[in-house]
Amino acid sequence: MSDEAKEANRAFLDSLWQSYEADITRLRGLDDGALSGHLANIVEAQAAAGGDMAQMAVDLKWVDALKTRHAALAALQDLAGKKDDAIAISASRLI
Repeated sequence: MSDEAKEANRAFLDSLWQSYEADITRLRGLDDGALSGHLANIVEAQAAAGGDMAQMAVDLKWVDALKTRHAALAALQDLAGKKDDAIAISASRLI
């Protein structure tokens, strides 16, 4: 890959990251640049959470709560509603 192509790819990916970060920080109520700051200091953040990446995600406000699969499904059903006659296909059956 040429240097010019690498530079163009870098500019494109940087633009995507900035857009993604802006959306996430706005939707999660974080300060501007917080996500990049968290990632730059992820080792320290993980240590502060006792090595627990899930707890780190809660501490950094990346997620609202830690839930079991059953609790997460129940929360989604409360949010979106539940239809007993809905058709669902497991992704593993599609392969």
